[in-house]
Amino acid sequence: MIVRIKGRFILTAAVVFAADQAVKRWLFARMALGETVPVIRDFFHLTLIQNSGMAFGLMQNRGWIYLVSSLAVICVLGYMAFGKTKLSKWQIFAISLVAGGAAGNLADRLAYGAVIDFLDFRGIWPFIFNGADMAIVAGSFLFAICYVRDEFRNGAAEDGDGHE
Repeated sequence: MIVRIKGRFILTAAVVFAADQAVKRWLFARMALGETVPVIRDFFHLTLIQNSGMAFGLMQNRGWIYLVSSLAVICVLGYMAFGKTKLSKWQIFAISLVAGGAAGNLADRLAYGAVIDFLDFRGIWPFIFNGADMAIVAGSFLFAICYVRDEFRNGAAEDGDGHE
């Protein structure tokens, strides 16, 4: 069982990382930095930019902080997956999404000095982001749902029938 959990963590994180990097390399081969290509005019564009800050472009030009924090996140998530912490398959899936996304953005920072962003939903969202960011957000959200669900179940078990 433990081997399967470790394998799932590695496989999912590797797929997220590889897909993120492949898409960015594909876009770099076809677009210039700063170029935008409308997919659905005034709603969704591919816009190739570099973000030297963190989420939403905050705190620009502090690359070493993001390198260290990305490595720390990946190490903590790896410890959670491989350590003695009991996690469900959904929690493993969630943290592997976050780890793969963090590794993708870390690779960008190491290669380019900034994260490469390209998904531009200008019709509904003012920020440009990438696939790694989506994996980080989805994984974090899924982990939170799992945590709340488990807390609810544990509370229900302690109460007997789930009611006070």
